[in-house]
Amino acid sequence: MKPRISVVIPLFNKTLNMRSIRQMIPPATESTEIIVIVDPEQKKNISPVSSNEQIIYVKNRGRGYNLAEGVKKAEGDIILFLHSDTCLPTSWDTAIVRAISNQKIVGGAFSLSFDHKNMYLEFIIIVTNLLIRLIKSFSGDRAMFIRGPVIKKNLSVLQVPIMEDAELSKLMAKTGDVVLLKEKVVTSAKSFIENGFLQQTWAIFLCSVWYAVGRDLEKIYRYYYRK
Repeated sequence: MKPRISVVIPLFNKTLNMRSIRQMIPPATESTEIIVIVDPEQKKNISPVSSNEQIIYVKNRGRGYNLAEGVKKAEGDIILFLHSDTCLPTSWDTAIVRAISNQKIVGGAFSLSFDHKNMYLEFIIIVTNLLIRLIKSFSGDRAMFIRGPVIKKNLSVLQVPIMEDAELSKLMAKTGDVVLLKEKVVTSAKSFIENGFLQQTWAIFLCSVWYAVGRDLEKIYRYYYRK
């Protein structure tokens, strides 16, 4: 029996809608379900566009908490966490199923590309690829995926306001082998462009250091999402 994939997408950008999110997900050949988490205030603006989609209304407390609510509803054997500004590659589902067919693999993520061509961003990709090989830590914009039973048993790793991708990476590394797929997602470079390439890199680096030394995640969240 083929595994089913649950795609969990937090959607808290009011300029986006369910149809635009659906268009970001290339047609799947494998069995899938799509779970979109939105703020209750957006209820009148969003509705499912197909039978394999459902919407969960959650007050935004941070991406990790939102993803956790999606996992509670997910029925898939594999759960994929997708940022709302990230586009999956063609045949994304078969790539995941192929990787997970190895019973030693607990999860992984896709290779990364940006929607803005820039040598600095290419350098960022090289550095993060190296970090993945060294410490097996993925960033959320790479569309991370994990076996459903594993994350459901360890849901607390997602119940954080920020750094949920680091927590999820830790869980996968201690549970089994991980894989970095050669297929590339395309993610938005908007934050780098709007905040400045060096400023955004510094903010990410600083939050990572604070996380590593055990600083309160609520404080890190407030710093990163400060206006």
